[in-house]
Amino acid sequence: MKNKLFKTGFIYTIGNVLIQGVSFITLPIYTKYMSLTDYGSFSLFSSWVAILSIIFGLQTYGTFSIAKIKFDEDYDEYVLDAIKISSISFLFLILLFIFFNKFISMILNFDKFIIVFIAIQSYFHFIQISVSQYLMQNQKSILNLFISAFSLFINVAISIFLIFKINSGFYSRVIGGLIPGAIVCFSFWFYLIRKNKFTFRIKNFNFILFTSIPLVFHMISHQIISQTDKIMIDMYLNKESVALYSFSFTIAMILNIVLNSVNSVWIPWYFKEKKEENFNKINLYKKRYVLIATILTIGFLSVFPELVDILGNGAYKNNKIIIIVLTIGYYFSYLYTFPVNIQFYNENTKLIPVGTFISALFNIVFNYFLINKYGILGAAISTMMASILLLLFHHFIVKTKYGYDEFKLRDYILFACIVIIYSVFTGYFISDLFIRWLVCVCILSFITVWFFKFNLKS
Repeated sequence: MKNKLFKTGFIYTIGNVLIQGVSFITLPIYTKYMSLTDYGSFSLFSSWVAILSIIFGLQTYGTFSIAKIKFDEDYDEYVLDAIKISSISFLFLILLFIFFNKFISMILNFDKFIIVFIAIQSYFHFIQISVSQYLMQNQKSILNLFISAFSLFINVAISIFLIFKINSGFYSRVIGGLIPGAIVCFSFWFYLIRKNKFTFRIKNFNFILFTSIPLVFHMISHQIISQTDKIMIDMYLNKESVALYSFSFTIAMILNIVLNSVNSVWIPWYFKEKKEENFNKINLYKKRYVLIATILTIGFLSVFPELVDILGNGAYKNNKIIIIVLTIGYYFSYLYTFPVNIQFYNENTKLIPVGTFISALFNIVFNYFLINKYGILGAAISTMMASILLLLFHHFIVKTKYGYDEFKLRDYILFACIVIIYSVFTGYFISDLFIRWLVCVCILSFITVWFFKFNLKS
C-alpha cells in the first residue's frame, strides 16, 4: 500500500503539473495577443462556468469518494446514476436559461448569445471533473492524465489557432474550451451506458441527493470565495483590472493545482486506512503529507517571481505581492481539507456548506471594503482571510462533533507560521533572485535531512 500510494501520488501530481505547465507556457501568447478587455472577459466567463457547473451538476461527483467505500461492488452503476441526476438537472436549467435569457444576461453581464455558451460549458466542465474523480477513485492515474492532457492540448491548439484567425481572443478561448469538453462528455456517457444497464436504482438516487445537495451550497460558497473577487472587481473597477487580477490568480493556481493533486491521491488512501483503523499508520503518513505540501509551498514562493517575468508582460509584472497573498490563502485552503475530509468520511456533509457559506459572506463584505480601498490587492487579502475563517470553522466543528485530534490547532499554527514568515521574506527580497534561492535551498536541505534522519526511521 505504501508503494502504491506514493507511486499513484507521484504519477498524478507530477503529470498534472506538467500538463498544467502547458497552460502556463501558452500564457504569454494570451497576454500578448489578447486585449486586457478580452482577457478580463474570458476570466469572468470562466468564473461563471465554475459557479454554474456546481448548480447544473448538483455536485454529484462530490459523493464519489464516499460511494467507492459504500457501493464498491456496484460503483460504476452508482456513477451512472449520479451522472443521470446531473444531466436531468442540466436539461431543466438550460431551458430556464433559454426562456429567461434577457434577465440572466443582465445578471451575468454577458449578451444573450454568450450565456448559452456559459450554460453548455458549465455542464461539460462538470462532466470533465466527474471523469477525473471517477478515475482517481479507481486509482487509474495514468488514464486520468491522458484524458486531461488530451483535453488541454485540444483546447490550447484550437484557441491559439483561432486567435490568429479571427479578431476576437475572447471567442477563440470560448470555442477552444467547448470542443474538448464535448468530446470528453459524450465519450464518458458512451462508456457508462455500454458498461451498465440503463435502469433507475432508487437506493442510489436517495443517497446521491441526500449527500450531494449540501455539497452544492458548500461548493457554491467556495466558488464565491474564489470567483466573486473577479466579479466584484468588474463591478467596482473595470475589466482591465479583472485581467490583471486573473493573471496573478492563474500564477498562484500553480501551487493550488499541485496541492489539490496531492490531496486527490491522499483521500482514497486515507479513507481506506481509517476504515481499517490503522491510526498509527495514518499519523505517520500525515506528517509526511503535510511536510511535502509545506516544502512545495516554500519552493513555489521562491521561484514564482521569475515565472511572472517570463509569462507576463507590461502591466502584468507589477502584481507579485498579490500572488504572495493568494499563495498564503491557498495554503490555508489546503490545511482546511483535513477537517473537511473527516466530515466526508462520516458521511455527514450537512455542516460543510454552513462554514463555507459564512466564509463566503465574509469574503463579499471584505471585498466591498478592501477593493474600494486597496484595489485588486484588497481582493487577494479578502480571499486569504476567508480561507483562514473556513479552516477555523471546520476544525472546531470536527473537534466538537467527532473528537478529531489527528491534526491539532497548534499544528495548523506551526505550519502556517512557517509559510507566512517565508512569504514575508519573499516579499522583502522579491527582486533579489540569488538571496531567495539561496535561502530556499538551505531551508529545503535542512528539512530533507531532518525528514530522512528522524521520520524515515519509523
